[in-house]
Amino acid sequence: PNELQQQNKGKKLMYCGVELEVERRRNCPDDIAHHINNEVLPNFAICKSDGSLDNGFEVVTGPSSFKYHKTKWEEFFNSRLCQDNLKGWNTDTAGLHIHIGRKSLTPLNIGKILVFINDDMNKDFINHIAGRSSEQWAKKSPKKVSDVLRPTGEKYEAVNTNHHATIELRIFRSNIARHGFYRVLEFTDAMVNFVKQTNCTTTSLHYTAFTRYVSQPE
Repeated sequence: PNELQQQNKGKKLMYCGVELEVERRRNCPDDIAHHINNEVLPNFAICKSDGSLDNGFEVVTGPSSFKYHKTKWEEFFNSRLCQDNLKGWNTDTAGLHIHIGRKSLTPLNIGKILVFINDDMNKDFINHIAGRSSEQWAKKSPKKVSDVLRPTGEKYEAVNTNHHATIELRIFRSNIARHGFYRVLEFTDAMVNFVKQTNCTTTSLHYTAFTRYVSQPE
């Protein structure tokens, strides 16, 4: 608790959960999901079936801090069995969804995330970060900050606000490589901190304001 209090310095620690969709490669062992559950990510993640995948499954974590994710996922990236027999980026089906706990966000924070992710002015930047612009799995439509008060009820939004305890970022292409996976996780962490310190004007939520923010030495 003391370590968390020092890290947090009066702020609510952000907890997030990851849903990493993967497809099996040819000759993939039938029991690889069982192996991940019991040998690679025990007590951290479970593998679940997913109807949107051709021959794959999703690896679903419990809510964890950014720091804890970066510790635990190392086991997955260091597993030759997983790296040699699964694929994420080079598929047409698999995504990487990140759930951000609502307890660390205000409605205003969420409204700014809706605008930042969905606004046309940030479209190319967000698509580059996400690795895809799939309209099927992550539909984007222009948002206002006040839209946080009017959930669409639509699951396949870029930012799904229909969950009670989390908001879900659905924009990312799956990635089982350490660098690509952490890039997305770090973007999410930085974006949450960014919207907490910026205001609601159009220019303050422009991607160039975000890049200036993450370029600060601290």
